Amino acid sequence: MNPQVQEHTFSIADAPQLLQVNDQVAEQHLALKRQFMELVRSKVQEFLTLAGEESPELVAEFEEKLNGFSAAEQEHMMSIPAFLGQVFRNKARSAADKIRFWLEIIDRHIALRDRDFSHLEYPAFWTLDGAAFMRKQEDGDHVVFENPKLYDKIILDFFSAVNATLGSEDYLSIDNEHEVQDYSFEEAEELMDFLDQCLEPIHPSIESLLTNFSHVVHFRKSPVQSTSSSTNGGFIGRILICNAQLYQPELFAEAMVHEATHGVLFMINELNQWMPGTKEHNATHHHIPSPWTGNLLTPRNLFQACFVWYGLFEFFQSHFNLYPNTKVIRDRMELIQKGFRNLPLETLLPERFPETASAIEFMKTRVTGFQFA
Repeated sequence: MNPQVQEHTFSIADAPQLLQVNDQVAEQHLALKRQFMELVRSKVQEFLTLAGEESPELVAEFEEKLNGFSAAEQEHMMSIPAFLGQVFRNKARSAADKIRFWLEIIDRHIALRDRDFSHLEYPAFWTLDGAAFMRKQEDGDHVVFENPKLYDKIILDFFSAVNATLGSEDYLSIDNEHEVQDYSFEEAEELMDFLDQCLEPIHPSIESLLTNFSHVVHFRKSPVQSTSSSTNGGFIGRILICNAQLYQPELFAEAMVHEATHGVLFMINELNQWMPGTKEHNATHHHIPSPWTGNLLTPRNLFQACFVWYGLFEFFQSHFNLYPNTKVIRDRMELIQKGFRNLPLETLLPERFPETASAIEFMKTRVTGFQFA
């Protein structure tokens, strides 16, 4: 199950290794992220080649502006979840609209880089990943505000216009009658201190998991006294967390690892499909009770759940004595073990997805074979 970094395209068979906690796995994270971004570039170039016949001026403008940035800056913009949504989900009405959307992302970064609004039609904006806000003042000067970043990479978005468009349904609020709300600046500062406490004990390989497969975390709060976290294959790298202040440290770390693991799985799926597609998922009426939560899941959801719970087991096992509340960790590990013991392998469509079923069988054996000291 060890990925050969330079010799093959990543597949779901590599996921169990990618989700383990050791000193070698960070290199594999980088290799997967690199392959994924190469795929993104390839798809963008393929699209531009086809669109060049219909909109040559727009294509030329996009290429010229993009090439004005360094390779690292280009990769950052092309990994913005909204950008990736247009690469893999084709949500634009036309080729020209898609290019204009990508140009909007680039133009805002040009304004930030040059502190120059001359190419924009509006006096204020947020970047589309919630990283920064810029406003032109009457005297011609500029005000720039930047959301904080975790490990200097992951955007922690408390205040952006993008975040403000996300409602209680996006944030998986249990009671959708209560709208999610913004944090105040004081609450955000307190939450930042709490996040540092939650993530301070983590192993470097978990930091690598988070930084390679999470682009931005949007935070909102709700009057409902419950927590939630979510992500979406249509916006790879975007994490939403509701009521982060209510988490125990161990469980906030779990939420971050949980959602970053989905990022791993979404990227692998774009490289090599390993689960039912979104159209089949949306049309399915076949639901399977989760052996972990009892929630009814589609096969696509269940497939992902297997890998997420496995990644969390590996995380908790390696961090058992690094968090103060070992009872919480042991309870979570026992829950995960029980779920894998009750997982019916025949529900995993082995005839259609044999590599996926094999990887899940490996994970089940590894988890259920673990014995507490």
